Amino acid sequence: MLLPRKLNASVPIEVQRKHIPIYQAKSQCINQRRQLHNHVFICKLGIVTVTQPRRLAAISQASRVAEEKRAQLGKLVGYTVRFEDVTSSETKLKFMTDDPLTLRYTVVLLDEAHEHTVHTDVLFGVVKVYFKKSPVLYLEEGRLHPIQIYFTKHPQSDYLQATLVSVFQIHQEAPTSYDILVVMTGQEEIEALARTCRDIAKNLPDGCGPMTAIPLYVSLSPGCRKVILSTNIAEMSITISGIKYIIDTGMVKRTGRAGREDTRSVYRLYTEDEFDNLIPMTVCNLASVMLQLLALGIPDVMNFDFMSKPSPGKQSVIQSQVCCVFTVMLTSSEVSPSLFWARRFASFPLEPRYAKTILLSPDFQCSEEVLTIVSLLSVDTGLYNPPVRREECLAARKKFTTSEGDHLTPLYIYRTFKKVNANKLYTVPLDIQCIRKVFRPLDFFQILLHYSLILILIKIVVLLINLHTIPHNDKEKTSLDIFANV
Repeated sequence: MLLPRKLNASVPIEVQRKHIPIYQAKSQCINQRRQLHNHVFICKLGIVTVTQPRRLAAISQASRVAEEKRAQLGKLVGYTVRFEDVTSSETKLKFMTDDPLTLRYTVVLLDEAHEHTVHTDVLFGVVKVYFKKSPVLYLEEGRLHPIQIYFTKHPQSDYLQATLVSVFQIHQEAPTSYDILVVMTGQEEIEALARTCRDIAKNLPDGCGPMTAIPLYVSLSPGCRKVILSTNIAEMSITISGIKYIIDTGMVKRTGRAGREDTRSVYRLYTEDEFDNLIPMTVCNLASVMLQLLALGIPDVMNFDFMSKPSPGKQSVIQSQVCCVFTVMLTSSEVSPSLFWARRFASFPLEPRYAKTILLSPDFQCSEEVLTIVSLLSVDTGLYNPPVRREECLAARKKFTTSEGDHLTPLYIYRTFKKVNANKLYTVPLDIQCIRKVFRPLDFFQILLHYSLILILIKIVVLLINLHTIPHNDKEKTSLDIFANV
């Protein structure tokens, strides 16, 4: 309730804001954030969506809430992420990535907004327009524990070696129950460091205790220290239980995983002066964002109310504008093709260049090849390139390379992979041992990758048919041609 005032007497905004009921109850709101979904069900507000900046965060949150409500995932609680929609007509609470084209709900909860992705900016801009006359409430940060930050005294020329030294120094000095998270840049670094850690751990003195280095997160016994080697997938809104120490290599800053459950320590493998002089990475391709804004009917994208408005002079913005115009202005006799094509491209959860290629593929009779290549580019790579067998794998992969372009190489590899797995006695012109060396040596991963590609292909073909890109007479033939090759 707002404070009364006499005639034209003014009241400070801060004082007025503090008398809003929800502001007075903000501490209870913060402490009960995990139970917010239960309040949503009790209030019966209609369909509620909770946005997350990462797809894995949306999936894990939906699974947790569905388990708490003892409901089947996809019924009362569901999620929608790229290429995957686990919802039904009964869904009342939907977790999803922050796609601004999906605001068709009664209540929108903008979770993990501090991650501040480009899509979060757009989503906030759209929501601000809708709730323009509503009071704005800024809640303080939730409960966090102290974080001790340590810098190196001197610059480190080899951050991998510095990471290895830091891991075993912590392991020798800290209690075994405290786990370690190391944030790195990619798969090869993680596998190489994990192998080195395991080799060194076998020869440690008896007093050090057991230690296991694992990629990402696997459940282990409480008596063994976990050294979790991860990429920036650790950014997602999931608290990894047991993490006491964070080793920041400087390639991907990740202090936020600490301080969630108890006092934590962060070891930064660079000096404090280097940290103070770090320049934030703000360069990104805005082509997809511009297409989404055009599809929403916002032609003047440069004047859109971004939280962090991009500078028109930046090279990234100029490149994105050129890419966007090139993408949407296809050969068409229509007067205003921009909005028409923008909505078509935005229907695909893909980069604009991929969407354009798919839409044009029927004209060149290469839909099957294009869909397969785009699907391969949309999932985790199935190629295996271990440091120990690097030369052997590269030699095997050379048999699949072609001078026609890099995109055709994974297409040839995948087609050979299907032939080998469809019939073990099938004779292919390429050595079967080569395909086994190129792919990861895990049958489960191969099956998962194969069926992920099938699902993506099916959904893209359905989109093509719904958009009437495939002529009516050719729909059945095209679908049969595509699915016959997956």
